[in-house]
Amino acid sequence: MFCLFIYSVYGQQYTPAVLINKEGDSVRCEIAYKRWDKNPRSIKVRGTSKSLYLPGDIKGFTVAKESYVSAFVDVEISPYKLDQLEDNANYKYRSDTVFLQQLVGGSRSLYFLQDQDGKKHFYIYDGKFVHLDYKQYKRKDDTKSINAKSVVASRKYLGQLTNYLNCPGIQDRIAKVQYEAGALTKLFMKYYECNGGEKGVVKPRHEMAAEMGVLAGGNMTTLKFLGGSAYQFLPKTDFDASFGPVIGLFVDLKMLRSRGSRITNDIMYTGFDISGTGHGGGNGTVAYNTTSRFKYQYVKTQHAFQYAVAPDGKLYVSGGITFGFVISEEHQLEIDYETGIKNNPTFRSGSFEYGVVGSVGSNFGRFAVDARYEWSSSLTYENSLTGNLGRVYVLAKYRLKYKPRL
Repeated sequence: MFCLFIYSVYGQQYTPAVLINKEGDSVRCEIAYKRWDKNPRSIKVRGTSKSLYLPGDIKGFTVAKESYVSAFVDVEISPYKLDQLEDNANYKYRSDTVFLQQLVGGSRSLYFLQDQDGKKHFYIYDGKFVHLDYKQYKRKDDTKSINAKSVVASRKYLGQLTNYLNCPGIQDRIAKVQYEAGALTKLFMKYYECNGGEKGVVKPRHEMAAEMGVLAGGNMTTLKFLGGSAYQFLPKTDFDASFGPVIGLFVDLKMLRSRGSRITNDIMYTGFDISGTGHGGGNGTVAYNTTSRFKYQYVKTQHAFQYAVAPDGKLYVSGGITFGFVISEEHQLEIDYETGIKNNPTFRSGSFEYGVVGSVGSNFGRFAVDARYEWSSSLTYENSLTGNLGRVYVLAKYRLKYKPRL
């Protein structure tokens, strides 16, 4: 029920569009659009006589600067996942009527299909839509175990492109081009440059967009020592938690054809000032009291994958790694024995730390709120002493550069 509620609230956003009916007329309307990862099998429309269209019902449509055409095509159906690969290079096809996304338009055009199984296909138009053939398969002598070394590929598409893009100046490029949207789109643009006449219309398939902005908030840091034969008093010290501000910048890579997932990269200025007291000795040994203070300032970076639980990342969880660089440090250690003797041990700490971080939060437009926990490596490794740091952050983010998912 919760998933249905989330979908009903966020899943249906209509975007201005142009639909081309079977007669070739352009009809302005609105289409339920979400930067599809897989090409849609149907589209929901407002402002026309029907609310649902299949590929056979129209000639095509344009929405959010993306153009789709209805096409009857051959779809190559050989398994493409590593653990399902066949042991031969034979192509297999089924016929289907689909919406193809146009990547390049003109006398030499390129189209894209990601089918419902997640397999990617590319097509050229030469009087009819022609599938660019590519197939990965496993060597016959490696059928029991599959790895990258045992996988080979049939790249028939290279010969197809050589005949289709018949300009001598780009033949070397064709021989090396990869079977992916960005590489093929660039190749077609090179063809139009080489041809020197007609210019192609590029409609790139954007997969990611960079977002950047500022962040601010606060954190709570805790410190716990373990071990350390020469610092036996530190593991017995009760340290207070430290509370302090956090400011920083971030650059995120937004995955446009997901539910709103991101790769996040934060750089922050933060620190802590932790004090604690302890006591020991007695039972035949000299009793003592201790006071300890650790004051550090850091530049920290955190890098995580943010998985969108709800559409557009309205709710997300994330996990990743963190690195810290110490820019200033102070240590004050004192042991006060009951005999009146005082001792101030030296303390050496590292200038670098690493750790893991996890968070939960919410995105809403340019803003985000985030609660995260970070565990970092030891403050020191002197004499088998480890000082484990735990941090809880509550942060707010504002995106100065923002790419709506649509």
